[in-house]
Amino acid sequence: MAQVVQEMRPPRTRSVPPLPEEIWDMITGYTSYKAQKQLRLCSRTLSRIAATYLYRTIYLEIQKDSIERMINIAFHDVLRYHVKELVLLECSQLVPFVSWREWYTHIENIADYDDTREPQLPKSAKTVEELLQMYEEYKAECAAMTQFLFCLRSRTSGSKALGDWYYSAQPREGNRMIYACDNFDEALSKLRNLKVVKQRRWWQEPGLLMWRGLRFSVPERRRRQARWANDEDDMLPVTFVLRGLGWANSIGEGNLNTLDIRTSGMAFWNEYGLRNHLWGSLANGKLGSNCETEIQLMRKSFTHLTRLTCSLTAEEFTVIDILDSFAAFLSVAEKLEDLDLIFTERNGGEYIGENWDLFLPLSSQGNRWKKLRRLKLSAYTGGRSLLAFLTNQASSLRTLTLHDCNLVTPEDSWPELLGQAREVLSLDSIFLLNLFDAYPDRNSDVKGYLIDYMDDCEVFNGFKDNIVDYVLRKTDERPIWDHRPIYDEHLKKCDDCEENRALHDEASADENSLLFEFDLLPIVADLGLL
Repeated sequence: MAQVVQEMRPPRTRSVPPLPEEIWDMITGYTSYKAQKQLRLCSRTLSRIAATYLYRTIYLEIQKDSIERMINIAFHDVLRYHVKELVLLECSQLVPFVSWREWYTHIENIADYDDTREPQLPKSAKTVEELLQMYEEYKAECAAMTQFLFCLRSRTSGSKALGDWYYSAQPREGNRMIYACDNFDEALSKLRNLKVVKQRRWWQEPGLLMWRGLRFSVPERRRRQARWANDEDDMLPVTFVLRGLGWANSIGEGNLNTLDIRTSGMAFWNEYGLRNHLWGSLANGKLGSNCETEIQLMRKSFTHLTRLTCSLTAEEFTVIDILDSFAAFLSVAEKLEDLDLIFTERNGGEYIGENWDLFLPLSSQGNRWKKLRRLKLSAYTGGRSLLAFLTNQASSLRTLTLHDCNLVTPEDSWPELLGQAREVLSLDSIFLLNLFDAYPDRNSDVKGYLIDYMDDCEVFNGFKDNIVDYVLRKTDERPIWDHRPIYDEHLKKCDDCEENRALHDEASADENSLLFEFDLLPIVADLGLL
């Protein structure tokens, strides 16, 4: 009888489609605790995944719902201990509209849009009331970052007292981010097992503006005007989080040990950049008071770091301030074991001089990073300052990667530098690629070593190995660094060799040509135009 009843019952339908676990990771990373409980009842996949795994990663936007979700997890007696990683998403690039009418008239599809639908079908599945509600939510998302900053600046070191003069420009009653901001620092401090903070950055491709299924017809010129003045503003979420984690460290509650961020310009590296550019851009200009307290808190977030991946981008007039300020941050991270640095010039490398020496302010700090075992570098640096830094960390350093590195001191060269470093380092492994000496002057060519296209040519089998073995002290025979004679010798014996002809021509090309000066030869060779 039971079998008959079972057969008469309609098959159980799934409310949630069977998706790969990787996709569920992303979905659950954005949903609230209550919604996750409902999802687990509807999905067999989710019901088999333990809460420990579901709450391992939090994806955070500086938006009301996203922050409040993090707060709810952080104040939960059990779930907060499952959080190990915080992924920061870049701020939205929505175009603000003056009024509801303007917003409505710029919507092309009004609602769910389908290029294949029949012309006779209704254009919109949304009522006016629904669209009005969506308009209010759109405005709230546009204002969220500014409201959060106004509320944050009213607090000092975790206190909740009102502060700066400009706060009256954004009435407290109209600030939707008050609860999120008031509990932000405390929530971060309660995530006792939070070890990793990453910044996920992507850039919205040119074209139509999309938001929650709505497509807006906004001219590209206006979209460019509506975007942040520069890409420094992608660092805003990072400043808020590091400030909160620094406060957690100051009260003994922080355990952050891995940080992965990408910065541009002065960003949060010093008080001037934070006050006049990064935070000041949201406060209609300069802030009413300095941000030294915030900078001190952000530096404290580096206290327990063992792994740092960071990129710096500077300009001619700010490079010295950025490097000095970054050195002050890095000096706090005395427990570092793994350091990955990228240091580039924002405008394409036109004004690179000796002041672009990344390691100059770091080389004078002695053996501060006693546990540093791995250094990966892609940067502008001076030869002597880099050698001094390597010498100071020689007792612990075991892995060195130099990729796309340019010397800025004309008196130094990579063969000489690595030859001296060989005498003090005890490395287990080293990786060298695209190393360039400094330009002797603006009208001279730069000397390059171990260029990447050499890996694609059979002529150089063993060429790099000889250099690596020498630096690792596996041999005392001095290697050949200049690859051009090897190419020239090979060409004499290779009249019928066509496979590597483009690379051959590239190596033997006139180094005074514009292609060589602007580093376009590899591209031209790949296209087969040589």
